Amino acid sequence: MTFDQLQDKWSSQTDRAQIAVDTAVLLEKIRKNKRDFERAIFWRDVREAGGSLVLALVLTYLSVKDKSWPIFVLALACCFVGAFMVIDRRLQKRKSGKYSQTLLSCAQLSLGQVNHQIWLLKNVFWWYLLPFSIGLASFFRPAHWKTVSFTSPREVISSVGVIVIWFLLYYGIYRLNQWVVKKGLSPRRSELEELIGNLTTNPPTADDCRL
Repeated sequence: MTFDQLQDKWSSQTDRAQIAVDTAVLLEKIRKNKRDFERAIFWRDVREAGGSLVLALVLTYLSVKDKSWPIFVLALACCFVGAFMVIDRRLQKRKSGKYSQTLLSCAQLSLGQVNHQIWLLKNVFWWYLLPFSIGLASFFRPAHWKTVSFTSPREVISSVGVIVIWFLLYYGIYRLNQWVVKKGLSPRRSELEELIGNLTTNPPTADDCRL
């Protein structure tokens, strides 16, 4: 039985004995989906935050070695992204610990997690792309453009090409995140909102909904 079928059965069910059985199945389905979702988000954060912090250490070493402040600015950008993800994860974990262990609260917690991930991905430019943009832009400071010979087509094409590739890469990352929201997170949010609506309209008994 699929997740949607369980919801339809819940909203149309009148027999309490059958409801108790369906609630147990539905609860296990929600808990499994929640665990899978949290596991996917955890490993994504490990890759992103861990990679950013390691890169920040490497760039800091290179900036000190070469006495290059643009590299250090890029290291700060990596450090900011990694720290943001770690702090955000700790704050969300602290909030989730206050929910009671019922079917409705489990669904509400899952919805809160999905909504937060949608917010993160929709605002990925501000906390992810913008810091890296500032770091990379430090390499294209006015001193750099003074060294570019605009009478040389090769140097002009090379400089413009770097900017175009940079823009396309960032646009691709942004669009990919919005695609994940549209195809993955938004349908999941709709399912949870429908389930919560059904539970609110046809609430189970305390014995049925307790973990």
